[in-house]
Amino acid sequence: MSSFKSTSFESTLNQVAQTVWAIRNVNEAKEAFVRHIESTKIKKTDKITMVNNVQGIKTKSRLDMYLANSLLKFEGLGVSI
Repeated sequence: MSSFKSTSFESTLNQVAQTVWAIRNVNEAKEAFVRHIESTKIKKTDKITMVNNVQGIKTKSRLDMYLANSLLKFEGLGVSI
């Protein structure tokens, strides 16, 4: 994941994480993530990276972990994702 350092990204990632964590079905959660990210002003290359990463995820728990790790990475407390 590239470095995501913008106010727009922070609020967008927080918003989408809350939405995705509330959805139980992995495919519905992934669709919500992709729909939300694609509608934002996040840099195109960052969008592509995030969408590709999420599309490869198979389980809801892994998707939730990806989002949590992405938030940590953005806050500078990153872990390997």
